[in-house]
Amino acid sequence: MLSPTETTVINIGVLLILGMVFVASYLYLPDHVTKITRRATFYFSGMDGGAASTGNGGLVEVDTGLAGAPLAEGSLFKGEL
Repeated sequence: MLSPTETTVINIGVLLILGMVFVASYLYLPDHVTKITRRATFYFSGMDGGAASTGNGGLVEVDTGLAGAPLAEGSLFKGEL
């Protein structure tokens, strides 16, 4: 048998470990479950959750505002060095 002091120390250690596991699961488990759900959705359907709502296969159009802009003189994009 253990002495009362040893029992108290062991009980405090067990409670601290269980408390840390509880706090860690409360803080990190919801995010982890969300990530696993998104990955499972991607693996089974081929698209992530956000791409399913765009309606164009996950492609996003980006307007840079440079579509009709002329190239500057001496530009490297014209093939000149």
